Amino acid sequence: MGRDRAAAGREAALGRAGRCALTRHSLLGRLLPRRPRDVARLIARTTDLRVEILAGSLVLSRTDCPTRAVVVRQLAAGIEEHMAVVEAPSVRMPMDPDDFVVPDLAAIAGVTDPADRTVQTKDVQLAVEVVPRQWKGPGGHHKEDWYAVACVRALLIVDPRDGTWRLCRRPRDGRYREVRSGAYGDEVALPVPLSFLLTTRRLPRYASGGPPAAR
Repeated sequence: MGRDRAAAGREAALGRAGRCALTRHSLLGRLLPRRPRDVARLIARTTDLRVEILAGSLVLSRTDCPTRAVVVRQLAAGIEEHMAVVEAPSVRMPMDPDDFVVPDLAAIAGVTDPADRTVQTKDVQLAVEVVPRQWKGPGGHHKEDWYAVACVRALLIVDPRDGTWRLCRRPRDGRYREVRSGAYGDEVALPVPLSFLLTTRRLPRYASGGPPAAR
């Protein structure tokens, strides 16, 4: 008899715990956002991660590398002498209302609101991506095709892993039709409407990088 009562007590306790767990799960389900863009905003507000949405999927990357921050600051200083620069803006992709990329920098024609980090693709004259230290891919960048599909006019990819850069221009049919490459020390001839030479001579490299790029 005592064993039966103990077993019944355990079953009742497990039942209550299960109901509490279901209640918590239902509450979290109501509190957490459902749309990918809302989830991205929540992650961006509560962490130091950079959040993007590509093809409906969340893409997270770290932004806490000091060397990468120096590269971004130096490039921004060189570009903003000629055109307004927005750091880490959300650039909406035209293919899906939820999709957006976050370049390290974007040169924007016209007046911009410093508090507004959302820009339209058509307003971006140049997007700048600094390759993260942890990226394991070959030369180039994993988001190059996304920028081309979105018809961003020009994309500058700077790679502190080996001290190189790529300037991609003339997007058509999901690809950039003109690509120029160089190494640190080579000036980047930026296209119209920027039309100036961007220096790369003082850009730092990641400490664990390989030998200097061939000149």
